[in-house]
Amino acid sequence: MSVAVLVEVEGTGIETYDATNAAMGGLSENPPDGLLAHMAAASESGGYFVLNVFQSLAAWESFRDGRRAVALRETMPEGLAPPKVSIWELHAFSAF
Repeated sequence: MSVAVLVEVEGTGIETYDATNAAMGGLSENPPDGLLAHMAAASESGGYFVLNVFQSLAAWESFRDGRRAVALRETMPEGLAPPKVSIWELHAFSAF
């Protein structure tokens, strides 16, 4: 079943998202297996949100524990609180 994954990052801005995305090889140019949709936006508080849709929870976990983990170790500021991650099984998903 497809899942939506919302990652909320506080304490650093959208420039950290850009650096992390670049360290992963650019998700739009080089998507991980199972990624169906990806979007990011700055938050009003100065942090940022990332919303992904993956084909399965296993696909998200593989990405989270692999490419993403390596990139985050390289790009996230020290002492930053862990991001809030919310995951939902999707009843329906369409992209146009």
